[in-house]
Amino acid sequence: MNRRYATLTLIAALATIVLAQAPPPPAVTEQPSSAEPALRPIDESRHYRNQRERSLSRRERFENTGDLRRERAADEAYDRGYEDGFEEGFRAAQRNAAQARTESLYDAAVAQGMERFKSRNYGAALRNFMLAARSDQGDPASRMHAAHAMSALRHYEDAYLLARRAFQLQPQLVFVPLDIRRYYANRTEFDTQISHLRADAMAADTNPKLWALLGYFEFFSERHTDAHRSIKRAAELAPADRFVAALLDAARLSVPANGTGPDRKSH
Repeated sequence: MNRRYATLTLIAALATIVLAQAPPPPAVTEQPSSAEPALRPIDESRHYRNQRERSLSRRERFENTGDLRRERAADEAYDRGYEDGFEEGFRAAQRNAAQARTESLYDAAVAQGMERFKSRNYGAALRNFMLAARSDQGDPASRMHAAHAMSALRHYEDAYLLARRAFQLQPQLVFVPLDIRRYYANRTEFDTQISHLRADAMAADTNPKLWALLGYFEFFSERHTDAHRSIKRAAELAPADRFVAALLDAARLSVPANGTGPDRKSH
């Protein structure tokens, strides 16, 4: 009897030691059921968050009141707010996707237009630049490039309107140290177009748009003295034109006070 008791005691002791040395069982983590997949995070807009907060506020205000009608109304208000917020977030995502597509279209149109302009394919370049301008109604750069293409095709009054619109959108452009000759195939091509424009402006001496456009091309090709002279003539013909006034002010500050001085010309 004592031997049997001793044997059972030994077995119990060994089992205790083995259990003490065994590694702990792995932690059981709760897995989402197939019926309830994990929700993906969404990009909440400010309006979405505000709607949700107002819905939660209404719900908390009427919960636990003991009034079933008020609790039901709180639930309905929460559901309506959540649905409105979700729809606003969905519309915001759609707007963001549309904006990304528009920016991609704009970038491609400008890049192709610049390539065609350098190749002297001015008609195709103009269409690209106009497509970019229509894609971004607030962009001045595409309108400046379109004005250059219009002028290359000798549509001078249309070119003037595009250049004026670009400066209306971004008035600080008059002070940007920009040399537009770098957009052309070479300096000879640019000088040839300026010669045509100058000849047409002199032939239609009372047309302020041609003089203003000539002054624009001269000013942004570092021919400030010539630009001051051309823009001053445009201002005499159209003293109320704000675009001409802005160009004249910039040109006046770019030449010596006596109105003469060397311009940097590189051909």
